[in-house]
Amino acid sequence: MKRFAPVLVVLACALPGSACLRIDTAHVLYLSPDGAVTWTVREHDVHSDEQDPARRAEEEADFVRALQEGRSAPQLALEALGGTRTATVLTRAERPWEAVTTARFKRIDALVRSLLRELGIDGTVTMAKAGDQVTLQARWSDSEPQDNDSVAIALIEDLAAYRLVLTDGRFVSAEGFAIAPDGRTATFIEPAAPSGGQWLLSLTWSIRQSPVR
Repeated sequence: MKRFAPVLVVLACALPGSACLRIDTAHVLYLSPDGAVTWTVREHDVHSDEQDPARRAEEEADFVRALQEGRSAPQLALEALGGTRTATVLTRAERPWEAVTTARFKRIDALVRSLLRELGIDGTVTMAKAGDQVTLQARWSDSEPQDNDSVAIALIEDLAAYRLVLTDGRFVSAEGFAIAPDGRTATFIEPAAPSGGQWLLSLTWSIRQSPVR
């Protein structure tokens, strides 16, 4: 996914008449041991670098208006993936703006499957339980995604923008993720070169509850 982000930025800024706001984005996916997910998108330091004050104010007003009307890019994208109870909150109501969008998903495997489908990527996703551990695996072919205009493209960032947080238990092994020493968080890293023409992401976590202290 990392290779798509720079292209998207260039295209967004090149579209005639389009607003090209400067937005720093961070994604946190809160993963429950049973596979349920709450995806949180934080957009911060949102500002227009347009030199004309009137046009700059208009671009920023468009951002706030879309947010207030429930049609911000992250919210529409998460809804397209099947997210429920979506909401966007303006957390800083002055320049530079800041907003947080959240959505809930019943299963992370269904979420990843929807993301691949929306991006036109041919792949398979599985989630299996063995004892007190659950393993999520995603495989996709080493080919460019199909051209499409899915709103889900708004969720594609550099790999460093994403973090998975396990609400209980701990991550125990991974491929394409770096697990924190305490096992609570996992961040994306560049996957290894494809084997047999397929890329692989794999993440295993323990569902054993942490002892109450």
